[in-house]
Amino acid sequence: MYNLFMFKVTAFFCLLFLLSRTVFLDSDLPPPELCQYWAIDEFYYSIPAFNSYHFGSINHVESDLIGHEGFVLNWPEFLFTKASLHMFGNTFFGLRMGAVIAALLSSLMLISILFGRFGKSAAAATALILLCDFQFLVSGRCEEPTIFRFFAMVLLLYIADRMLGSEKLTGLKSLALGLLASGAFLFVYPTSFFLWPAAFCTVWCLSAGSRMRNISLFTFGCVAATAALFFLFHKVHGQPLSEAFLNMSGPYADRVAVHGRTVSGMAVEFLRNLAGFFGSASFRNSPGLLFLFLLSLPGFYRYVRVSSDPVAMLSGFCLVFFFLQSLFLNDYHLRKMLPAMPLAIISIGCASALLNRSREDRAGIRILLHLLFCALFTLLVWHLNSTLYGEYRLPADASRLGLMSLTAVIAASAVAILLRNRRAAFSGVFIVAALALPNLYLDLTRVFLNPEYTLRNAQIAAAPLINDQVCAGGSSFAFRLYNTSIPALNPYRFHNRRDAYQLIFRWMVNEKIAGFSFGGISGDDRLLMDQSDMELTQKTGITVRETEIGLFRHK
Repeated sequence: MYNLFMFKVTAFFCLLFLLSRTVFLDSDLPPPELCQYWAIDEFYYSIPAFNSYHFGSINHVESDLIGHEGFVLNWPEFLFTKASLHMFGNTFFGLRMGAVIAALLSSLMLISILFGRFGKSAAAATALILLCDFQFLVSGRCEEPTIFRFFAMVLLLYIADRMLGSEKLTGLKSLALGLLASGAFLFVYPTSFFLWPAAFCTVWCLSAGSRMRNISLFTFGCVAATAALFFLFHKVHGQPLSEAFLNMSGPYADRVAVHGRTVSGMAVEFLRNLAGFFGSASFRNSPGLLFLFLLSLPGFYRYVRVSSDPVAMLSGFCLVFFFLQSLFLNDYHLRKMLPAMPLAIISIGCASALLNRSREDRAGIRILLHLLFCALFTLLVWHLNSTLYGEYRLPADASRLGLMSLTAVIAASAVAILLRNRRAAFSGVFIVAALALPNLYLDLTRVFLNPEYTLRNAQIAAAPLINDQVCAGGSSFAFRLYNTSIPALNPYRFHNRRDAYQLIFRWMVNEKIAGFSFGGISGDDRLLMDQSDMELTQKTGITVRETEIGLFRHK
């Protein structure tokens, strides 16, 4: 009977989760200042999947001199998106359902980890937070690497949970952790690098009697994963992985805090990155979650030391190295810091379990003092992020609701710490509801109420003109759904080579290889269109970085 009940609960959660992610899935994304997702970016991350779906080859090139390199850097993203395109076709459902499934699997694995350690209440609280968290909602409705980085990290934690449990760490398990941890960033995304040192330190700490053997096998697993990636990349793309990274690293090098900056510039960047880590969207939208996370850190540390829980230890090391990595590389912090959210949930769960075992009054007093410090630090971070990242400040209504939620969480936490018995259960329910409320408000007002379909309608409207036509450069890759256009000449491959890009663009138009292009109706794009004898045919209504995109046609 219990297993049947759990099956029904899980099925209900899956249904509710899928409903929340698929309703209006083809609508426009929320404004970038809320989530740091731009309308056209999904299409550039998914070029390999589109190539495979439309042309049967990842490395499709439209002619001898033009085209694009469909390098696969995120294999889960490629495989999930390719599968969803084949299932749902050349639509937004085909583009985005892969992200929906990745978000669902991540949620189920994270809930399973919490349920196995802390019981039904912790699992239910986690499920509600995952359902309502605005940034997680948007990430699971958008084809972008963040949700797949999230998925890879939770998958590593889940497999470690199933593989290690309470059993001793063996050499074979160390080898498997090396493979998994290395694969989780080599086959997913470079900014998932923090998973490797986290797994290494976990193996080191759990290998008291056979450290050298386990570390050697862990290292062998890392080498094997690296060799597999080099082989796969050469097999798929026909060129060395190192050469591809050198060609593609240009646009991203200046995002590192120490790249090309003075000492004072690096100090400012480190400060911005520090604020950005604590100002990720999940913490910004619901500052009560940041407060609880900070409050839980001492208890989380003690829990790991007392319990020797391998998954808690791995989560702790992930948190440490993710924080250190973010000091050096933390661009687009609202979306890219999303993996901090499940780590914060695990930290809160561990600290709560430890608190429930403690009956010392002095411990409660110390925690209350720590509570006051965390409340002040949360408010400081809130103000600092509003100053350093003013363009991503929450709207006034959501900001007020977030502060009200934070006040409620602080008060309920103080009550729970003072009571620490069954009467405190109500405080726990109140805290979870207060955490969900600001996110639920953003979900309703920015996603589900009054959805807009500007990008979808623009692609449908352009279809009669661009079907089976080559569309060159600009934002042409972002208008390939609901039509059979053939985008070519990816401008992102011409970082600091604008002259070469313009030369090839004009050549394509003059040689009548491309007759259309989507580009800005003002600025550099418009100048290039005028020089190439192209005229504005349609306005799309889509604005990218303050420039409206239009469809241009060769005269």
